[in-house]
Amino acid sequence: MIDDEQERPGWTQKTLSQLTAEEISEALTYLSQHSDADDVLARALVRQLTENACPDLVR
Repeated sequence: MIDDEQERPGWTQKTLSQLTAEEISEALTYLSQHSDADDVLARALVRQLTENACPDLVR
């Protein structure tokens, strides 16, 4: 866990709907590299990325 807020990536301070595609990609990369990754968060990130890219397919 990162104690110093300044070391945290910017995407950790945003809601899912505020994330850019690049930030979602960074978050998914981070999650894939950690064995204690949150599967629910990963699925939510993928859904948000899909909504951003193809809104007609998701809604």
